[in-house]
Amino acid sequence: MHDKCDVFFGQNNVERLGFAKNKTFGEIVDLAILHKCPIIIKNGKGKWYLKGVGKDQHEIQEAVIKNKGQYPNQKCWVIEFPTDKITMDDLSTDDLSTDDLSLNEEEEIYDKMCGVE
Repeated sequence: MHDKCDVFFGQNNVERLGFAKNKTFGEIVDLAILHKCPIIIKNGKGKWYLKGVGKDQHEIQEAVIKNKGQYPNQKCWVIEFPTDKITMDDLSTDDLSTDDLSLNEEEEIYDKMCGVE
C-alpha cells in the first residue's frame, strides 16, 4: 500500500464516479480482479476507485513513484496480474486445498485465477 498516492490514466476504468465507501477492501479487490484493474485507490472521503486497465506494470510503477506522497489522505494498492494464464497443472495439490469447497466454488476460484469472466 502506498500512502498519499493516486495515479491518473484518464477516466476511471470501472464505475466512473467511484464505489461507495461502505464497500469492504475484500469486495473492492474482488471487483479489481474481475475487471482486471491493477490499481485500487481509496480517496480521503473513503470512496474507492479502480484504474489502470491495459497498463503495463512498468507504466504503473512509474506513475506510483511519481505521485507517491503527493495526495494527502489517499491510499493506493497495486495488484500484479500474472502475464501468463495459470492452469490447474501449474498448481500442486499442496498449493490449493479444495476439500471444503463445492465444485461451483472451485470453478469460481479457478476462473478468477485464469482471468475468465
